[in-house]
Amino acid sequence: MEQPKQTYQLISITNTESYFKRENALDNNYLKATNNLDLNIAKNFENDQFGVFLTVHLKQEFEGKVLVEVKVTTIGVFKKTGDITQEALDAFCNVNAPAIIFPFVREIIANLSMKGGIQPIMIQPINFIELNKQEKK
Repeated sequence: MEQPKQTYQLISITNTESYFKRENALDNNYLKATNNLDLNIAKNFENDQFGVFLTVHLKQEFEGKVLVEVKVTTIGVFKKTGDITQEALDAFCNVNAPAIIFPFVREIIANLSMKGGIQPIMIQPINFIELNKQEKK
């Protein structure tokens, strides 16, 4: 017996929150700053469509002072077809969906920092498979 095809389709990606703040100082200490990154993934299900919210909160700190703070929340809306188990849906929401959304968040942060008068903040790619494994432990 052939199993029904199970698919996910991206409907839209929308930025729902952007926040940028930097110190008014004109020095270049932000070039020496340490990046502290916090990620949050939330899900919202409605019939065959669901949203995955990816929030990235970044603080650049130097000598105990926050020089730059950025927070971006972006939602990816997806449509599922076929008989998808809850386990497969959770895996998609925790790994694949954030991996699809994350490049858009990185671009928003780079653009916000450039418009804030500093060099673009380039966040390194994230391995969401490994992140998901760590979260399960």
